[in-house]
Amino acid sequence: AATQELLPATLGDWASTRSLMVGPRDIEKLAGEDAALMREYGVTGAEQRTYSHGGLSVEVTVFLFADSTTAYGAFSFLRTGAGGLRRSAERVLLGNLILEVSGNGLKTQRGPLKALQKQLLIWSDGAPYPLLAQYLPTKGLLRGSERYLLSAASLARVLPIEQSDWISFRYGAEALLARYRTNGNETTLLLISYPTPQSAQLKQAELGRWLNV
Repeated sequence: AATQELLPATLGDWASTRSLMVGPRDIEKLAGEDAALMREYGVTGAEQRTYSHGGLSVEVTVFLFADSTTAYGAFSFLRTGAGGLRRSAERVLLGNLILEVSGNGLKTQRGPLKALQKQLLIWSDGAPYPLLAQYLPTKGLLRGSERYLLSAASLARVLPIEQSDWISFRYGAEALLARYRTNGNETTLLLISYPTPQSAQLKQAELGRWLNV
């Protein structure tokens, strides 16, 4: 119900010619092959409208998540076309909302789309995004390679060395993976945050047996 009124009936002077609203169970209808990823990060629903005028159209989709943290995680995968969503689409992260737009009328509707972003911000949770990205080294960073991780499934997508929950997400861990290139070599950095220093120390000792920690 929360997504039903997120998108307006008009975009500038263009009228909506088609609309669709789905819940998590039917997210495939709007997310396609990325439905599993969306569910991993707790998508709660989505709404899509097509606005048309004079042979041009713009398709606008908004995905709603429980909070800004989970939306940031999903967005970190989707923004560079890592999943199956349409790569030609443009995406914007707005708190706990991900806005996706595509179509042959994008150039003519930039103004109304900017206004729509401001309107959607009113509906977003306004919570801060995860702080882990502030601790990433910047030298050699491959921009756009960052992936925010909250589950073993999302980690296995980008670092498939083990299918179990070896980071202990179930105990409140969060992680950020990024790739670097220095002197012609590429390196993967995995930064993990735990709820307390004590739990981090225990996990460091465990992981240090088989990883360079």
